[in-house]
Amino acid sequence: MIGILLMILYYLGMPILFVAFFVGLSWIVGKIAQKLGYKGWIFGICFFLLVLVYFVVEWELSNTQYKNFCEKEAGLVVYKTPEQWQKENPNVWETLKYEFDYLGDKSHKGEKYEIITYSLNQRFIEEEIRKEMLFSIVKSQESIIDVKTGEKMLSYTTFSTNIPPIFGPSSMSFTRKSWMPWLMKNTCQGGKSNSINLRQRLVNEQRIFRAYESTLSKKEIKNN
Repeated sequence: MIGILLMILYYLGMPILFVAFFVGLSWIVGKIAQKLGYKGWIFGICFFLLVLVYFVVEWELSNTQYKNFCEKEAGLVVYKTPEQWQKENPNVWETLKYEFDYLGDKSHKGEKYEIITYSLNQRFIEEEIRKEMLFSIVKSQESIIDVKTGEKMLSYTTFSTNIPPIFGPSSMSFTRKSWMPWLMKNTCQGGKSNSINLRQRLVNEQRIFRAYESTLSKKEIKNN
């Protein structure tokens, strides 16, 4: 109950505090301009309008880019079905033993992306790439890769925002945008598809995709 109240106060109260802060700052700017011999109210209003335009433009650009990413890139792309792989690799499928294991991660701070790799069995790995883009938008792509050929079997892409709230487990890492909850976005998973049978096969029958059993039912499939 307390957590819900805090969230309500956060999402409703922060915009009010944000506007009140800049109204006060605009008043100070106006007073300074007045002491310098200018019309203080004009400077105050102009300052407030410039700040308002900046944040409105930032919000609009963030929404537009996020929407484009979600519509064009988010979702599950199947490059090769298990049946196709089995035909190309006869008598191998039956020998695969599921052994999920963490292999390591690499961070590239200059380009703001991270690669995390897991082993699924003797032939397949799961690779997750998280890349931070403009407006704190984060692209997360999980792929299953044939380590022998380097081919992708499938990839699942989502988009979210890397804006930690000012309270909670990640509050110690909050940024300037933590004070602007209207910039936060829910994770988008792409559009729907009619490939329901393929989804069920990936979830229920194919051993190399067991790492996705608990989550794939919630993910949307988008054919390549």
